[in-house]
Amino acid sequence: MFRRRLVLIGASMVLACGAIGAQLTRLTVIEGAEHRDRAESRLVRERWTPTVRGRILDRKGRVLAADRAGYTVELDYDALTGDWARTHGRTLAYRANKDTWRGMSPKERDAAAGPFVAACEAHLDESRDRLCVLLGIERADLDERAAAVVGRVRSMKAAVVERATARLRADLESRGVPIDAEAEARIASVASRPIAEEKASHPIATGVPDAVGFDLVRLSSARALLRVPGADGAGAAVDVLPGVQVRNAAERIYPHDALTVEVDTSTLPRPLAGDGVQPVQVADIAASIIGRVRTRVYAQDIEDRAAAVETDDTLRARAIAGVGTDRGQYQSGDTVGHTGVERALETTLRGLRGVHVEHLATGDVTDVPADAGRDVQLTIDVALQARVRAAMDPALGLAQVHEWHQNGTLEPGTNLYGAAVVMEIDTGEILAMVSTPTAPRDGDWTRYGLSSPEQVELFGELFSPDLNKAIAKPYPPGSIAKAMILAGAIERGQYILGERIAATGHLLPDNDQAYRSWIFKSFGITHFDQLGRDPDAVDALMVSANVFFYTLGRRLGPERLADLYADYGVSSAFDLGLGAEWPGRVGALDGPGDGTDLGTPDAILMGIGQGPVTWTPVHAASAYATIARAGVFIEPKLVRDGRAPKVVRDLALDDDTYAAILDGLSEAVNNPEFGTGCALRYELGGAQEPIFRVPGIRVRGKTGTATAPAIVIDPDDDGPAPPVVAMSGDHSWFVVLVGEEGDTPRYAISVVMDYAGSGGRVSGPICDQIVRALVAEGYLNPVPSADPGGGES
Repeated sequence: MFRRRLVLIGASMVLACGAIGAQLTRLTVIEGAEHRDRAESRLVRERWTPTVRGRILDRKGRVLAADRAGYTVELDYDALTGDWARTHGRTLAYRANKDTWRGMSPKERDAAAGPFVAACEAHLDESRDRLCVLLGIERADLDERAAAVVGRVRSMKAAVVERATARLRADLESRGVPIDAEAEARIASVASRPIAEEKASHPIATGVPDAVGFDLVRLSSARALLRVPGADGAGAAVDVLPGVQVRNAAERIYPHDALTVEVDTSTLPRPLAGDGVQPVQVADIAASIIGRVRTRVYAQDIEDRAAAVETDDTLRARAIAGVGTDRGQYQSGDTVGHTGVERALETTLRGLRGVHVEHLATGDVTDVPADAGRDVQLTIDVALQARVRAAMDPALGLAQVHEWHQNGTLEPGTNLYGAAVVMEIDTGEILAMVSTPTAPRDGDWTRYGLSSPEQVELFGELFSPDLNKAIAKPYPPGSIAKAMILAGAIERGQYILGERIAATGHLLPDNDQAYRSWIFKSFGITHFDQLGRDPDAVDALMVSANVFFYTLGRRLGPERLADLYADYGVSSAFDLGLGAEWPGRVGALDGPGDGTDLGTPDAILMGIGQGPVTWTPVHAASAYATIARAGVFIEPKLVRDGRAPKVVRDLALDDDTYAAILDGLSEAVNNPEFGTGCALRYELGGAQEPIFRVPGIRVRGKTGTATAPAIVIDPDDDGPAPPVVAMSGDHSWFVVLVGEEGDTPRYAISVVMDYAGSGGRVSGPICDQIVRALVAEGYLNPVPSADPGGGES
């Protein structure tokens, strides 16, 4: 029996020892490294120092976006009240006397703590003087701010205690508990617990400059040896600046977001013209390009950052330098690019934090300085951008429906919105890119006359203010595609220069209601009747002869047309650095995009830029710039990176083709008798006024009136009322090539106004103002003209 008990006891001890051994093995062998790292980490003080985001600049170096110094210096509440010195002094006294502390009476402890508290009070006082020097403020000012914070918190505490005391008393009384001395003590104890403000830090200086903020960040992590007089030379490590907290509160600013542009009203069309200067205040001038930032970090941001560091060797080398971890990793409250360039170039713009590492066991210190984000320079000229934006502002009058527009679907006085692009032909650089309307950066929708969320929502459905129409909205090209169709037909052997195509008014001999020319549809006459001859290539561009281009579309067929459009960039995004772009499309949205799902009727319509084909204003400007380069396709560019223009392909337009197209585009805007983009007529048969009237400037271009899909809305959100057509009609296009008289074209301009109708009447005068803007900003230098008012050349 006794042996059995011994065996059981022994077995129990073996099992116990085995369990302990197994646990020791797990802790020391299996998890030893992890626990060792954790223990060693407690011997390291690590403090991150903030960085700044890179700037966004325009082509001339003007700052479009930057971080404004935004450091806030705060003091812990116990440092504001002086309690830090008392509590920290007693803690230091205990450490110096820990062997005898327990045996001391309260009076003896107070006596032992006295020198330590006095030393902490002196150090706290000196640190306030040092803080004042760094912040550039008077000590009396700092003390006044501190007193104001303490007074405010004490008032809050008194109000909280009063409410808590009343609540606790009422609770005890409701339960019939007598309120004796013990209950009073309990109430006082519970009611006087610290409030959140007594545990927090409070601002004492805001808008602190970067240099001062960086110095304070470094000092806030530094330690100093505190000598305690009368305590046998005892000393202890304390913070150099007790209770100081430095918060990065940088604000992203956009210095050129709002400007006033002065427009010479004598240059406007006759019904709007005056004899003075009209100031046009424009806001959010480049907001659709620059974009916005936010201070909320999403999981996707963290994933995108990790992927960028993983795949970009250069970024990884910079980001982990000195610390072995990504110094650009996101932390709560960080600024993150949300839209536009701010989002698309987030990795470039984002700075890398610095880090101060102090090894407590060895005293070694490692300092890795912060690395500011890299600047991004755009090809945009913000002054030109502002002038283009002013030309498209309804306040000027050009972007409003007028009787002489003959709109047909919109009431006079209706504001018009759209997009415009100005591109330098030689480089493909985009000098201006405007999209209207733009969602206000400051959230003030009253500038659009909107006063309720419902109005803002409807406005958004109709006009898409969050969309950059210049790159992201699909538009049918309309007649502005005809120059490109002509070039492609000649290149592919489907048209020989000099050939005249019969102007029958309608393509199908036995159906005069389909595939008609605009002149036949409107007046019942043909271009033969108008010209006295069937049109050739130059005539066809001049009068925008639909039957001519229907014929070319039918000859080319859908697959060759798909290839032709692709030659000019349709079907591929340009990766401009703005985020989402509409790449252009030939065919159904769910089709292959190569023309194989289309038939001859589609090809006929695509010959005049209608049917199943869409592109953007950037595509339009790029296509015309390609023609102006005799077929050299250069990738459009919005970000200046020091690299030469990228030539994608050379369509090699021969000299005769190049000359015929430019002649046709010149006749279209300069021939007062037949040019569809030459003049404004305010009444049928009445006097006309040239659209382009800048002396010494040669303009070539093409109008377009593109059938657009209607905007249908549900007025009561799936209620009993049926959906209604809110907007319908034609988009108004005008694309021009401009240069000095006697020189080759230098800039391509594309303008589209949504549902505005006539390209010549609406987009034409806007184009003219953009030409004037190029002159005003020094991009064009007019050659003196013998005919300063006629505009013919």
